[in-house]
Amino acid sequence: MPDLQRKKAMSKDPISSFCNSLASFCNHLQSSSDALKQSLDRRPIPLDSASSTFIQCLNRRISSASSDLELIDSMSFGTVSFEELLGHCNELYKKNQTGLIELEERLRNYGYVPDDEDEIHDISVTTELPVSEDGLDNMSSISRTLSVADSRFKSLEEDALLDESLSLKELGLSDACLATLASEG
Repeated sequence: MPDLQRKKAMSKDPISSFCNSLASFCNHLQSSSDALKQSLDRRPIPLDSASSTFIQCLNRRISSASSDLELIDSMSFGTVSFEELLGHCNELYKKNQTGLIELEERLRNYGYVPDDEDEIHDISVTTELPVSEDGLDNMSSISRTLSVADSRFKSLEEDALLDESLSLKELGLSDACLATLASEG
């Protein structure tokens, strides 16, 4: 007899497990069906209404942005005349010149020797490429100009190799480059 009860108990366990699973499935099916019925009962939102609402919102944002842009435009361009702008540029130029002079004075303590303005002008004049009468560059004159520039660079290299106290200025670094290096150091 105990075997018969055991078999009945074993048969009840799978059946009860199946019943529980089936009840869970039915509850889920019922809640999903209710949600679907509620969705169908609601009044549909027409697509035209949604798109027109979006476009109206977008138009409001555009008009707000354009009014902000007009305000910025009136503040920036309407108040400064060309003469004032030129005056500001001139003041900035003077301030930069003063700063460069002060920087050169500080760098002189470290052995910096500023360029002579005439020497800079001579270099820029000699490195200009001549143009022939028909508007085309003359190859021989270009070659001569390049050989002159090449000889200058070779003399700098030779001097730099023979001289143990190398100067960054002699290596062809510009004043602006040296100033940048000095400020970073």
